[in-house]
Amino acid sequence: RSIITVREELEHVRNYLIIQKMRFKDLFTYEIEAQEETLEERTVKLIVQPLVENAINHAIDQTQPEALHIIIKAFFQGDDLLFTVEDDGIGISPEILENILTSPAGRSGIGIKNVHERIQLTFGPSYGLQIESEEDEGTLVTIRLPRYHGEEKTRGSSVQERSAWDATLHCNFCGDGTMRIGIAALWLWYGNRGAGSPARSRCSAGGR
Repeated sequence: RSIITVREELEHVRNYLIIQKMRFKDLFTYEIEAQEETLEERTVKLIVQPLVENAINHAIDQTQPEALHIIIKAFFQGDDLLFTVEDDGIGISPEILENILTSPAGRSGIGIKNVHERIQLTFGPSYGLQIESEEDEGTLVTIRLPRYHGEEKTRGSSVQERSAWDATLHCNFCGDGTMRIGIAALWLWYGNRGAGSPARSRCSAGGR
């Protein structure tokens, strides 16, 4: 599954942090805070953990007596679902920060850049990551996603619109440019075209 609930996403992050605490001991502490109403909201899978991993690997300053503190939050802001990952670590230099989401990623930025690109491929350029950082002060990464309302997605209220989005989502994550035809996509095709020939669809990423 490429879409899971916020509860599942945060549970994955919690399990990751438990393992990392065994490795790093007292070098960092963490908090996870989520509005109760966000927990059953849907989100792209594995978008928070890479940001937490980046903070642990690059924000810890072992020359300082204080432990790194990481705060992970999930909340609604209007029609958007937001995750934030904030740390009080060593920060990111302005030179790296300026191009971290657009330039070919180095080892420190590949997870961040991958998350940003996956979100934009799924939801469009209005969504993705925003990064604020000051050296020796810390970093705040904000993930912005469109919010669902009940069974409805903000950008598609009808069953047909949701089915079309589901088909596009599979396409964006297929990896080889070939549309994966699931139940929703088949329903959409038969509803629009009728039965009679094998279902075919052009991949929005430029594949078959």
